[in-house]
Amino acid sequence: MAFAASAASSGVTRSPTRKRWGQSSFGVLACSTVLRFVTFVPTQDPRPLLPAVPDLWGSALLGADIVEVAQVAHSMAIFGDRYLGRVFTKGELAYCTVKGRDPAPHLAARFAAKEATAKALRVGDAPVDWRWIEVVRRRDGACALVLHRGMRALAKRRGVRAFRLSMSHDGAYAVAVVAGDTLRRTRRR
Repeated sequence: MAFAASAASSGVTRSPTRKRWGQSSFGVLACSTVLRFVTFVPTQDPRPLLPAVPDLWGSALLGADIVEVAQVAHSMAIFGDRYLGRVFTKGELAYCTVKGRDPAPHLAARFAAKEATAKALRVGDAPVDWRWIEVVRRRDGACALVLHRGMRALAKRRGVRAFRLSMSHDGAYAVAVVAGDTLRRTRRR
């Protein structure tokens, strides 16, 4: 199988071609310096060529959770401070229980973040102290995760260097997604 696009057949003048995207035994992918057209010449294997990626090792640990705001409100009504003290840190409660604000959606989003973190770290059925996972507000207004005691030790054993957190609440539900980044430096050969 041979396929070639050339400047002569397209009537486009081009400057000298540089191989910006790499070369392999399956074909050559080249791009002109003015990026007017791309030349791709596969040889035997029809698999597409991809840009070269450094030899990195690691993975991302993902967790997601959705919580009904009404469940958190119900737990607050039934168990009160006992529930709040067992699940949320003092900092989380200080932020979520500001006067004039309904605390249930904010607490539900934080609980979803805690559940998503536990899923990302693959806690399974092990007992979890929810206060070991804390959602804090950064100066720029975004939320971040801070792990304490047992969760910090588990994250270290799993090789997690950083967490990314996204959470939201709207109407009856709160949702959170957590990604733990275990990407390490390039392996030396």
